[in-house]
Amino acid sequence: MELPERKFWETLRHPAVIIFLVSALAKAIFGFAVVTDAERIISDPDAIGYFRLAENLRHHGVFSRSEQPPFAPDSVLTPVYPFFVAVLLALAGGKLWIIPVAQGLVNSLSAVLVFKAGDKLFGTRAGFIAGLCFALDPSALVRTFSLLTESLFTFLFLSANFFLIQYTSKPSAKSSIASAALLGVAALCRPVALYFFVPAAAILFFANSGPLKTRVKNAAIYVTVFALTLSPWLIRNKLILGMAQLTSIQGINLLLINAAFLKAAQEHIDYATAERRLEAEADSVMMARGFVAEKIKLQYKGSQYGYQLNDPRASQVYQELAAQKIFASPLLYARVHLMGIIPSFLDTSVRDFYHFAGKERPMLGLRALLVTGGLGSALIKFWSRVESSYLALYLLNLGWLIVHYLSAFIAVVRLAKEKSYASLVLLALPLSYLLFMTAPAGSERFRFPAMPYLYLLAAPVLSRISWRKPK
Repeated sequence: MELPERKFWETLRHPAVIIFLVSALAKAIFGFAVVTDAERIISDPDAIGYFRLAENLRHHGVFSRSEQPPFAPDSVLTPVYPFFVAVLLALAGGKLWIIPVAQGLVNSLSAVLVFKAGDKLFGTRAGFIAGLCFALDPSALVRTFSLLTESLFTFLFLSANFFLIQYTSKPSAKSSIASAALLGVAALCRPVALYFFVPAAAILFFANSGPLKTRVKNAAIYVTVFALTLSPWLIRNKLILGMAQLTSIQGINLLLINAAFLKAAQEHIDYATAERRLEAEADSVMMARGFVAEKIKLQYKGSQYGYQLNDPRASQVYQELAAQKIFASPLLYARVHLMGIIPSFLDTSVRDFYHFAGKERPMLGLRALLVTGGLGSALIKFWSRVESSYLALYLLNLGWLIVHYLSAFIAVVRLAKEKSYASLVLLALPLSYLLFMTAPAGSERFRFPAMPYLYLLAAPVLSRISWRKPK
């Protein structure tokens, strides 16, 4: 009887198990101590859209955000997260509590993956520090309790990159295919991952020291598996919507986020005004072409959350109009886009903490202020809007981030000096890709999937271990 008991305690002391349990416990404590109502996980238009898709899948077997028949097929949101939510709700009889429970487990598995990646790159101690940091990450707490894609997407994208890391240390077809397939599923969860197959295939090409023909074949297989993973959804969109595209959201985001921030900077107006003007301009173009865009009214528990487009034709108009605006002022747009990354570094989870506690706080609008008003004036306006308790929590959260930013910067310098380019590329590439692709809509929410790579970069400095290159 002693042997099984000894194995049990040895298992509990394993770093991966400790990290998983710490992460799960942190989410549980946050849920019981802060979250006042499970309904609060549905708090913005995106969450309502995902919830409605899941409910329509569960009750009617259709992929639609329509409130009632006839159910219009959705052209904007991708399928993985709505199916994930639909399955969970079906298992729990429609009870919302199942969502944060499942997402807490998913985030805890992500923390274990961070540990395993760090162990491969820098050793067990650094991996343990990185995994523990992600387990206690403030954003991971609020993302666990949000009916949004971030938790699941972070796990899928991290899994794809973990197999890339594994491939670089020991090339194998299994690792390559697993990475490509997981990246495809991640893109079907959030389209921001769609173009990462290019740098991923490049990593495969350069990681293998074999003949050129073999390296080209490995990269080609990666791209093929990635494309095959997307193909069922592309075929569905072609047959039902007449477009072989992953989603029609690119055009919408390009006009109402990217071009809107550009217009706000050009005309010295606020972002909301720029967004309304561009939307009106797009409506005029569509009317001139003889059609009116289909819009879905978003409503939940009697509260109105505005409208969202659901029309591939409208998305095409939005994309064309956005391209005109951006190419007319490329240098200013480049500045606006790059400035939009700054809020990703400065934004925190504090407003969400208040929301889950039932104490709503207004948006501070740091992102819009930075893009339209310059860094100095933006920070002055930001501080003037913050109350003392909010400021205290904000500075605490920001302090956590700054410690890791500085540690990651030191690590990058040291890796470059030691010519440990493989570790540097494997971590800095997904980090910079995610931050760049989500600008100028930079925020804590969009920074969250990049946090595992930040913690992995910071961990060797924080753990004060001797460095070793990956095998």
